Amino acid sequence: MTWEELLYFRKNEFYYYRMRLFKKYYIIRRPEPGAGFFSNYLWVLGHTIFARKLNYIPIVDMKYYKTLYNEDVPVDGELNAWNYYFENDENVSIDEVLNGNKYVLGQQKYLSKYLNKFSSSIYGFPTKEMINYFYPIIEENIRIKNDIIENFEMEWKNLKLNENDKIVGIHFRGTDMRNGKWNHPVPSAFENYLVQAEALLNMDSKINKIFLATDELGIVTKYIEYFQGKNICLFYNDVFRASEADESNTGIHLLLQENTEKLHKYRLGMDVLKDAYFLSKCDYLICGHSNVSNVAIIWNNKRYEKLICV
Repeated sequence: MTWEELLYFRKNEFYYYRMRLFKKYYIIRRPEPGAGFFSNYLWVLGHTIFARKLNYIPIVDMKYYKTLYNEDVPVDGELNAWNYYFENDENVSIDEVLNGNKYVLGQQKYLSKYLNKFSSSIYGFPTKEMINYFYPIIEENIRIKNDIIENFEMEWKNLKLNENDKIVGIHFRGTDMRNGKWNHPVPSAFENYLVQAEALLNMDSKINKIFLATDELGIVTKYIEYFQGKNICLFYNDVFRASEADESNTGIHLLLQENTEKLHKYRLGMDVLKDAYFLSKCDYLICGHSNVSNVAIIWNNKRYEKLICV
């Protein structure tokens, strides 16, 4: 962080600190149309840390500051895309906060000062210090809705029928990341993930399942072909995937283009949320650098027996 950025933060911290005497809520908003699901999630996390530091109650506005996941019609009565998936503190709605006029508006910028704490790179894997710092904040302030958690847990238990089963999670983030678009790290070839998976299978005889999370249909096909006839169960969620890699477009825009079914935007958010949740439940994780894998690592809370960066 430069001295100019540090001075900017100090001035703004003083403003919000002074205003908390009169205001109660801190509205988190991101300029439209936001970005990918977990980019938005980490944006919210940074502002939540800042809000709680100054004793505000954070609330996310994805109703009047729309994202790529906002539908034109209510989803379970909600027009705020954040509340499709996550709870609000004190169960208060964004309209109640706005009408009460006891709020401050958060800065429309990514708060890297807090998100990069204990890390030298925005795309580095979460360190133990980062996990220890973020996990309790997420547990208290960024809670997935109970009915969603219950459905995820039920599906996961149906997959892991034996308590002694061990599962390797593989996350392959393709589409636009193949050429480093948006300064994202370029993923390794899918064969390199398989090399690491085979090494784990040879190391731990209790591994009998592999969970694959990817945004490309072609990658699923390649993994099915590779593991066909082998003594291992490959499974993956029934989520919408890009039919082919498109390095000229963003992953989310590509997925949005390929389907116009009812509530497709909402489903895309639920798809990636479910994939990340399942990855966080695995015993091992093989992945490249992405927001999906980073959030899964934080949610796992240091329980992975081994974490492999390809």
